[in-house]
Amino acid sequence: MNVINSQAQRGAGAAAGWSLEKPAVGKAGRRAAIYLVLVLHLVVTGYPFVWMVLSSFKSNKEYFANPRGLPIQWEFENYGARSCCSACFCSA
Repeated sequence: MNVINSQAQRGAGAAAGWSLEKPAVGKAGRRAAIYLVLVLHLVVTGYPFVWMVLSSFKSNKEYFANPRGLPIQWEFENYGARSCCSACFCSA
């Protein structure tokens, strides 16, 4: 049985830094990549929802003055009985 040098056995690619072996990422690396993708997806899809909810508590004037900030004066009247009827297409 002949003993062959490991670089010679793998070929010239191994000497140049290339390898056909499976990368050593492992379970932890894959899990971290999945969590990174999930967190990015949450930020991309969650931010518009949070912005919509916060904007619903602003008056029109405040919204156009500062659309991305927190409400200075919280307008709970936007969710009054009148807005419910207009959402249900009832006539007042």
